[in-house]
Amino acid sequence: MSCASCQCRLPPSDALPTSIQTQELREFLRSRSILADPSRYESEIASSTTALMHYDSEIQRLEGSIRTLKADRQRLQEYIDGCRAASAPIRRLAPEILCEIFGYIAKTTPSIHISMQEALGTLAKQDLLQLSQVCTLWHALIMGTPALWSEIGVIGIYWSGEHLKVLKACLERGKHCLLTMTLNLSDIRSEYFQPHLQPLMELLVHHCHRWLHLSLVIDPSGLDIFQAFKGRLHSLQEIALAPSTWTGALASVDVFEDAPRLTQVHFTTTPWISGLPRLPWGQLRSFTCAGTGTYGFLDIMRNLSAPSATFTLRNFNPREDPPHLPPITSTISSFSLEMPVRDVQYSMQVLGDVLDCLTLPRLRQLSIDGPGGSIWPVDQFESVSMRSSFHNTLHSLDLGGIHIAEDELLRTLASLASLESLTIADQPAISVNDKIKKIKLITNSLLLRLTWTPNSSDVCPIPRLTRLSCITRFKFNPRVFRDFLASRVALNGAPFEISIRATRPLSDAAESESGKQKAAVMKRLQPLIIAGDLRMISSPVPSEQFQSEDFY
Repeated sequence: MSCASCQCRLPPSDALPTSIQTQELREFLRSRSILADPSRYESEIASSTTALMHYDSEIQRLEGSIRTLKADRQRLQEYIDGCRAASAPIRRLAPEILCEIFGYIAKTTPSIHISMQEALGTLAKQDLLQLSQVCTLWHALIMGTPALWSEIGVIGIYWSGEHLKVLKACLERGKHCLLTMTLNLSDIRSEYFQPHLQPLMELLVHHCHRWLHLSLVIDPSGLDIFQAFKGRLHSLQEIALAPSTWTGALASVDVFEDAPRLTQVHFTTTPWISGLPRLPWGQLRSFTCAGTGTYGFLDIMRNLSAPSATFTLRNFNPREDPPHLPPITSTISSFSLEMPVRDVQYSMQVLGDVLDCLTLPRLRQLSIDGPGGSIWPVDQFESVSMRSSFHNTLHSLDLGGIHIAEDELLRTLASLASLESLTIADQPAISVNDKIKKIKLITNSLLLRLTWTPNSSDVCPIPRLTRLSCITRFKFNPRVFRDFLASRVALNGAPFEISIRATRPLSDAAESESGKQKAAVMKRLQPLIIAGDLRMISSPVPSEQFQSEDFY
């Protein structure tokens, strides 16, 4: 017979015991009776065994059918998944866009805070290799796009023969593409690294003509091995150099002196590192230095001579009281000075001495930042302004990190007839000669004195001002602020750009109050914004380090 539901072939119905038979058997098994005639059960066993075999056979047949059905379903599911994958949006992306996406994964900054195995994976671009296994197309794109292999990071502390093989493979995959190289060779003199040094240098020398950007951390005493690169750095445009020790000498390092395309230098040093590497100073367009002392700063200013060059000096921290500094004339177009302030009086003396020694006849942008607050040496600024003709050249002045009083600011601005952009801030209280000094700068009084009044006999300060960035406690009347901005729009006949944000609040209540004050100011400014006379710009943010701190 066959099952009415699934049509499977079943044994005859009388092969199954009835409920009465099953109940009788259970009662006998529970009793203490002795079976007198076993023939009944023996015949049941014989007839039921045949039926049991029939069931087993049918089950095997059905299980085979189920396996076939499952296999067929799996094939169909895989086909559907394939159709979905084929029609997925990512399949419609052009290879160029895919490579752009892959490029974000290929960007890796090596860190010294990882294991040897992790360093090997970073060097090999393990994430990129995993993506290459997704499909044949992705594999072909990743392995056949040299630009994806153009960023390479080497950490000398983790180095072996296996690392050298991986580095060679990456360089070969990059073909003739220009490279961004990161080399941390701080342990170049260690016994562990020495057996691998020569093969590594030979490989790097073979490809150094492709270097476009180089970040190098090295013990100054090990720079002599870089002489092999001299005359070969034909493509190098930017270098970030950081000595890995607190002391050393760099004056004899000339490997970068004849790099014909080098225009940007980032240099991290200490006051105890003597001298500067020899560089093609006349062609440099940008020099960023961090950690130098007085004499290192002077050497840079003395050598940086390109008319359009920019000089950024971070963490300027002289070791002792500054001596009388010799006069220096530099033709740089932009100068940014940042120094950590531990003693306000001392920082004022240093800043004043720096300004006293400089003549900057082509300066267009000046930024002075003293974290913690520096007092502005207005007399020295007036002197350098007169010597350098800032009234003709200076277009941007950033004093957002300086303690400056209203009268001092107006004295500073009095001769800056060409100034177009100004950054100022309300600073926190500071201690001067054991006395707390708190200066309110951005007030009604200042805004009124900067407001242009038609037909007035008074000379308008900074008449070309079209951009103001301010960090404020909002200790002014919103109407006065609006009138100041409207007067500047009328004076220049052009839209005015404004960035305004609150100083860091000390409490939740202060933050809430600051938010209300800013909202009141913005409400007053809204008509000017709607009319197109006022443009809100992003608040100034601190500049980023040119290298990840993990790398050092």
